[in-house]
Amino acid sequence: MKIIGWAGAVAIIVGGLGCGGDGGLSGGAMCGDVQPCGGAVTGTWKIAAVCNNGDDLLAGDASDICDAATIHLTSFTGTGSVTYKTDATYQQAGDLKVGFQLTVPMSCFAAGKTCADLDAGFAQENQPGMTITSHSCVVSGSSCVCTVATDDDATESGTYSTAGTTLTTTPTGGDASGDQYCIEGNTMHDMTVDMTMQTSMGTAKIVADIVLTKQ
Repeated sequence: MKIIGWAGAVAIIVGGLGCGGDGGLSGGAMCGDVQPCGGAVTGTWKIAAVCNNGDDLLAGDASDICDAATIHLTSFTGTGSVTYKTDATYQQAGDLKVGFQLTVPMSCFAAGKTCADLDAGFAQENQPGMTITSHSCVVSGSSCVCTVATDDDATESGTYSTAGTTLTTTPTGGDASGDQYCIEGNTMHDMTVDMTMQTSMGTAKIVADIVLTKQ
């Protein structure tokens, strides 16, 4: 079950501000105690919990904001189920809701651009399968602070394959993508993993973890 169908929306919107540099990330709680281990995925699995390793889930979304800007995750929840059939096809239904707060110093704005322009950008920006359900950008001190909520439709079907600890899904008419996963008894962990980073114990850094139970 894919976690990020709305990635890139923030970069598209803030790109219109005419500023540059790398966005910062702040805040967030730790999660993800299980490492990728693979296993047999055949069957129907229902989302039991969704957790994230703070703002790492948003990494890259603010790449067009100046260095002083910050973005942090405020909420991340999911519902639904996925069935992996013996004929290597799958069907999933559900959605993922993501909330975040974007803070952009007014000094980042190009001449003539305002906080209201940024709010208007969110009003116009929706990605396929992703809807911005609420947004509000207001001037607070010397910054423009935006509070945004999104609803990502995770309903799709297609084919799948497994190799080692990687579960690859190819939605009908779409491109293949792979997640790291682990099955322990009747529990599946579908993980987004930062393969470039390891913890002090030499294990992979878990960015997000969708926990599912077998039905």
